[in-house]
Amino acid sequence: MTESKEFLESKNSITPQQNHFTSPFLTENGDDTIDIFKLCKNLWRKKWVVIIVTTISILLSVFYAFKQPNLYKAEALIYPATLKNVEALNLKKNLIADKVGEILLNIRRNVFTAFKNNLGSRVLQKKFIQENDLLKYLAGNNNENIRDVEIFENFSKMVKIRNLITKFGDKEGIAVSMHSEDSEFAAKLINDYIKFFNLATVRTLASNARSAIDNQIKDIESTIRSKRKIALIRRQDQITRYKEAAIIASKLGAVERIEGTNVVQNNQQQVAEMGTLTPLYYLGSKALKAEILTLKNRRSDDPFIIGLREIQQKLFLLRSIKINEEELTSVTVDRPAYPSEKRIQPNRRKIVLQGTLIGLFLGIFISIVVTFLQNKKLIHSE
Repeated sequence: MTESKEFLESKNSITPQQNHFTSPFLTENGDDTIDIFKLCKNLWRKKWVVIIVTTISILLSVFYAFKQPNLYKAEALIYPATLKNVEALNLKKNLIADKVGEILLNIRRNVFTAFKNNLGSRVLQKKFIQENDLLKYLAGNNNENIRDVEIFENFSKMVKIRNLITKFGDKEGIAVSMHSEDSEFAAKLINDYIKFFNLATVRTLASNARSAIDNQIKDIESTIRSKRKIALIRRQDQITRYKEAAIIASKLGAVERIEGTNVVQNNQQQVAEMGTLTPLYYLGSKALKAEILTLKNRRSDDPFIIGLREIQQKLFLLRSIKINEEELTSVTVDRPAYPSEKRIQPNRRKIVLQGTLIGLFLGIFISIVVTFLQNKKLIHSE
């Protein structure tokens, strides 16, 4: 009985010793606190692991950094055009002289908005790519597998547009830029890109202005034709009235102008009571026939059409407007794109530094794990 009890006590005392495992980096007081001295001592013993891993990481990061191609940024700064450059689009400059400044400011704002909208036009981007033969460049080595749609999508992402802080009062500038391995190519592409869209915007605006002028001219010409037709009809009505009055005057024997007789006075009193005008036959048949002959021989009714000369003046002003596209521009290039010698990517120093830190921490981690596994294996072997 005594032997079995001793045997059980010895078994209970051995079992916890075999199953319990403590970290080699904990303090001896058992409060799960890491002993920094032990940790540093272990890392020093495993320093070659840390050095080797860190060195390999540095070499890989250096290789990766120098494997990356150099990227350069070409950027142009653009602002709205000057008032002089959009003055030709002011179709009301001769009609509303007192509001020319306000009108020009609105025109400049609308022109710059049209330019920015055109920059996002996929149709114009496609036309620019085709005219500058950029399909092969954008396709690269995958020119057989890549589709045109993907090329245009990539190009729209490659050219970046951002708004600038206001610089000249109400002006809102934009920056057009792109990244490329060839700085000269990027600068030339950005400058050509701006010229292309400026020209496209100017042509569109000039065409719209010409269409607006043509429409106004057509409306005015139509108004003048209608007024002349109405004037002709009124002249013919006048002739008809004079003819009837001449017949009445002839029957009454009134060759000359009727001044005042009892008949005339009675008739005039009746006419006044009826609220109508004096009858035309009072003029006499001689005067009426002269009026009829004059009206028939009239070559033009223009001098007798009220407001016609004002309308014709407006027509002459519209016809005098000439829109010269060479004098127009939709933007002012504050700073064109130029080839840059300073690369923006890759930041090789940053890549190597990150690789060094990753290698260092990875080496420390591996050292700790190896020590932990070795210690655990040693305890189990005992």
